[in-house]
Amino acid sequence: MVNEKSKIILNYYITFILILASGTIYASYVFYKEFVFFLLINGILLNRLKPIKLEKLLIFIAICVIVLLNFYTYQQNVDGYIALVIKMLAILLICNAIDIRYLYKSYVNIIFIISIVSLFCYFTWIMKPDWVMSNIPVTEVWGSAIRATPFYTFPYMGIDRNFGPFKEAGMYQIFLNIGLFLVLKYDVKYKKLKSLIFLITIITTFSTAGLITTFILIGYFLIQGKNFMKNKSLIILTLLFFMIGLWAENEYGIISDKMSSENASYTARSSEFEITARVLANHPLVGVGYQNNYYNLAYGFIESGTNGVLALYQQFGVFFASIMLLFYFKGIRSLSNSFLELSVLFFMIFISFSTEPTMFQPLFLIILFHKIKVFKKEEKVA
Repeated sequence: MVNEKSKIILNYYITFILILASGTIYASYVFYKEFVFFLLINGILLNRLKPIKLEKLLIFIAICVIVLLNFYTYQQNVDGYIALVIKMLAILLICNAIDIRYLYKSYVNIIFIISIVSLFCYFTWIMKPDWVMSNIPVTEVWGSAIRATPFYTFPYMGIDRNFGPFKEAGMYQIFLNIGLFLVLKYDVKYKKLKSLIFLITIITTFSTAGLITTFILIGYFLIQGKNFMKNKSLIILTLLFFMIGLWAENEYGIISDKMSSENASYTARSSEFEITARVLANHPLVGVGYQNNYYNLAYGFIESGTNGVLALYQQFGVFFASIMLLFYFKGIRSLSNSFLELSVLFFMIFISFSTEPTMFQPLFLIILFHKIKVFKKEEKVA
């Protein structure tokens, strides 16, 4: 019994630090270097010299060689390269030490708590912005002015989007949709309540990618039901989601406005394709270097682009970026033996990679190094 409780506590601890390290303000920006080393220490302590599966070790070595060649070409951003290798090593060790499948309940519960806190803070910001601005000072974090707290990120001013504890609302919706996927896939306590809270929170992010992903998820699980027209709870939640979503679209144009050439987000994302083409035309083999801001700015990139897939090609070149994407493809492929579910997973992960810089975040590095062969619904995981 004691051993079982220890495992549950460990699951919550590992899940919590993985979420923290994957885009939250304090762990991923303010104390970025410190938390990268903290992850590595946890990986070493968890692994305890367990033999690493050869296939995963070879993937780690292959990516390290790519990173080393890239660094040797430009010899800039030493800290960035070191941090990337340390993050990969930490996740390799963590994945080797534990079965990632056992983290799904802890993930759902942690994201659920984060959702409730974020909704409270979000509506406080909406209804009492003056109170927030007078009590929470502005902080500059990697070039962005925000009002950061350890548990929630308030915008500087004039942005009515739910950021959660992350730097961007677009990043937050990814974690929410993962939580929604796990809630709908597995039997968890308070399934209806958690689904509803996730749906409401996703809407408050006003993320186009987030809403589209949620539509896909709901459609998939409705179709998956043996008799989905009798799945009253999911149908009611779907109708509520559509009603609130339609209201938000009508009031704020959260989808249609993003498709307009006059929208700043649309312009920025569209320009990345043209800029990436110019980068690859001049640097097809090794790109311009990992997080090499000098070259980024020279080609018109902002210091941190929004499209992680294009950024990968821009930073590492066609050949090496394609190799790394193949490793991710292989990792995703082993998560399910259902073609339809795999399609949904591919879409979720691809849209997260394409809209936010998530590819090298610790939670997503799990895709490269997990030991799951097939993630079946029937498997008993705690």
